Amino acid sequence: GFFRVGLGGKLDKASGFPADPGSATAMRFHLDYIFHRLDAVLTNYYGNTITDIASDSWEYDNRPYWTPGIFDEFQRVNGYDLRKAMHVWLGYGPDLEQIREDLARAENSLVCTNSFDLITRYANQRGLQHRPQARGRGLHRDLFDAFACSDIPEAEQEVFPAEAVWVAHVRSEEHTSELQS
Repeated sequence: GFFRVGLGGKLDKASGFPADPGSATAMRFHLDYIFHRLDAVLTNYYGNTITDIASDSWEYDNRPYWTPGIFDEFQRVNGYDLRKAMHVWLGYGPDLEQIREDLARAENSLVCTNSFDLITRYANQRGLQHRPQARGRGLHRDLFDAFACSDIPEAEQEVFPAEAVWVAHVRSEEHTSELQS
């Protein structure tokens, strides 16, 4: 069969395709589009009447995730070139599991930086807090990293351990010191 790589398919809660959470350019474009309309009528309410924004979880159809920055981020995070390991998307090779783990680490890094962290900073500039549902299907993300890059960690119906918020705060301090160095 033909092997397709894409952003992960259509959303299950809306029509159309999602903004690419691994691309800062795509996420900024999406946020600018939404807030251009909101800012015009709601700016005076930010931070007092309207205190936070929520972002819903992503539900992808488990196709391999792709974003233009994946090669550079994979190299940065893992120290080797993903182009030499493209067989992972075809599902074969003796090092398949290790490369999939490395790919998940690169995806998580991109999504944390270019989505959770970017949306949080964007909201904070308007006096708002970001309340994301970090859980979802089909796209790698470390929930603690996602919570650390957000203002108000939110869970859906799943039950998370009470330590989640504590660990998110510890990770947030680590994340902040990494950004400053």
